[in-house]
Amino acid sequence: MTQPHDIELAPGTLLHRRYRIEYTLSKGGFGNVYLATDTKTSRKVAIKGAYFTDEHTREQFAVEARVLVTHSLKGVVHGDEMFEEGGRLYLVMDYVAGMNLEELQIAHFKQFRRPLPENMVLVLMALICMATQELHNLRVVHRDIKPANIKIDPSGQPILLDLGLAKLDPATNTLLAAQAYTPGYAPPEQCREGGSTDERTDVYALGATTYYSLTGRQPWDAILRLTELQQGHGDMPTPRDHAPWISPQTDAVVMQALDLNADHRFATPAAMQRALEDAYRALGDVRLCQVCHTLNAPDAEFCADCGAALQQHPQPPSPQSVINAAVPANEPPTLILPPKPAQAPAGGKLILQPEPMQTPRPLLPRKPRMSWLATMALVLSVIALVIPVLGQLLALVVVLPMGLIARGNIAHSNATVRGMGRAMTAVMLALLNVIGAVLLVYLVATGKIHPFG
Repeated sequence: MTQPHDIELAPGTLLHRRYRIEYTLSKGGFGNVYLATDTKTSRKVAIKGAYFTDEHTREQFAVEARVLVTHSLKGVVHGDEMFEEGGRLYLVMDYVAGMNLEELQIAHFKQFRRPLPENMVLVLMALICMATQELHNLRVVHRDIKPANIKIDPSGQPILLDLGLAKLDPATNTLLAAQAYTPGYAPPEQCREGGSTDERTDVYALGATTYYSLTGRQPWDAILRLTELQQGHGDMPTPRDHAPWISPQTDAVVMQALDLNADHRFATPAAMQRALEDAYRALGDVRLCQVCHTLNAPDAEFCADCGAALQQHPQPPSPQSVINAAVPANEPPTLILPPKPAQAPAGGKLILQPEPMQTPRPLLPRKPRMSWLATMALVLSVIALVIPVLGQLLALVVVLPMGLIARGNIAHSNATVRGMGRAMTAVMLALLNVIGAVLLVYLVATGKIHPFG
């Protein structure tokens, strides 16, 4: 059987007498996606080429092409045409510039050292729920919603890509070529051999994508979750377990969408969209710090994390401005990804491994004035080190309680890693100061040191 790397098109290849291949955008389990130029219109397009042309792949490829070419759906990539050349199937689609949601999360964390802001995630995912509902209105189940399949275009609009695993009628059996799933984003019914999938399958994937967008961490695989629960262990952490600053309402929406029992999830993406919009409204007019991208209270004048002055909004920002404000200014170059390793377990169901994710560690939350208190404790502890007698009393009576109070508030509420570091340093220096003083008194009292000769 021909291997995927043997059929990759070289730059400059001309397809269908009009599409000139520029380079490979991505490589997946079923085909490559290329950036190409339409020589007739000079327009940039994306072309998906199938690795194989067996009957099942051909039929599944036709399902994707029929949906994308026939319909123009808001929030879903549009298709131009499908053709066959050189024994291979190709689908021409609009090229959507920008980063996908996974790349955006990674770029945001590199720049701001924290996951995407909650209000931005709620807006983006509500729009993706709307796009998914448009597919469901055509009786199409996407079946592969994940961060890598959501592109954020230059205007800040999320676009749903890749209907390679889509199913036209939820009531029908899944085509063999579409019997695949991505661990972490597929519900139990999709992972099981012969399991049925419907609209609630996409709801689970929407919940998993929201989970990753809020925390920067990939959700547990559904089968692992089931196994842990059957063995009497706990379920995976909720978004608030990773990021305590996330609102309880948002946390509840995500976990309902991720319920292992399909009957307990939102019945439709539209229902989940309404819940996300309610959670967004419940946040109020929060203010995003442009320096560290921390969300602050609507009446705050300075960021509780870094202390930077906050921009004052004469009126609540629009959802679009929320997205634009949170997208990093510098877009990373387009990545040419390696092929996803395909595992074919007994029964023939293919497992699409997700692209490697740089998952940021959970940050400690923030509380107003606690970082300032930790800083003051650190300064006083340094002063106490250089002042004899009074310095030790200052360390014991003032610095130690102040550092412990700051540490306790930072650990259990809304604080930052920087504030925690200052508090711990202050406490350690104060302890060192007090221990040194006690040791000195002991040595003098026992006659081992004679300070006056």
